[in-house]
Amino acid sequence: MIQSRIIQCASFNEDEINVSNILLNLKDQIEESERKIREKLMRNIEKLTRCRESLRRVSNDELRQELETNHMLQYPMGQLPQAQPMFSSTNELGFVSYIGPIIGMPNIAERKA
Repeated sequence: MIQSRIIQCASFNEDEINVSNILLNLKDQIEESERKIREKLMRNIEKLTRCRESLRRVSNDELRQELETNHMLQYPMGQLPQAQPMFSSTNELGFVSYIGPIIGMPNIAERKA
């Protein structure tokens, strides 16, 4: 009886040690996974930062080029485009029904085309 009790206690302690070892291994695996995830996240953040900077440079260059080709080259050097004369009309209730350039004046869309 005593011997079986000792064996039960020993096996319980052995199981407890096994469970403890399993938990420690899991903890180590989780920490390693977290470290890998953090490293990958930092690499992705760095890539996104580089992409954003590159996109900003490209966007600025494209915008500058678009302004030069679609806007500035349409006007002689040193002359800025004049503001378009605008008018509005009201309906019978007195509400503004149309606001726009005077007919015959090119609008911005026509200038770009």
